[in-house]
Amino acid sequence: MVLLGRWAEDKGVVVRSAPPVLADGRPISSSVIRAAIEKGDHDRAQAMLGRPVAVYGTVVPGSGRGTELGFATANLDVRGELCPPIGVYAAWACCMGRWHPALVNIGRRPTFESAEAPILVEVHIPGVEGPLYGLEVEVQFIRRIRDEQRFPDVASLVARLKKDRAELDRIVAEVHAPPEPAS
Repeated sequence: MVLLGRWAEDKGVVVRSAPPVLADGRPISSSVIRAAIEKGDHDRAQAMLGRPVAVYGTVVPGSGRGTELGFATANLDVRGELCPPIGVYAAWACCMGRWHPALVNIGRRPTFESAEAPILVEVHIPGVEGPLYGLEVEVQFIRRIRDEQRFPDVASLVARLKKDRAELDRIVAEVHAPPEPAS
């Protein structure tokens, strides 16, 4: 602030500092918000941000396995954005100018991949079909559904995905969709 104050004085600009904005009696800062997101404390992060925790990414090709399982996913290149912890989430996804309920997996797909596999962001958007490669998608997280887990076989994974989908439907029935984006 000292350097800025000197510069402003040289330019004839008045500088006023604002008091910190507090949450739970502590100053809000980007590092505090990042820590809440990394811990999966969505409610706290959302309260400090004034909006839902979100990631933005471009849809990139994946293995195609989701389509084979009946749960096609848009695999997002989130360009190093800070993501919530590994797990399965209920979310809203803005795709092609509209918000849709979405089931999001952040993780390594342990049923198919090794523990060292890179972390992926996979978004299943029920009712949205076709290749979405190259589209920009925003994902706003609503609630964590469960930890990512390794299943003994594909049938067990599909059965769990069906339960996750039912949980998604239950969760989105309780919350309002974000406002539609401006055209």
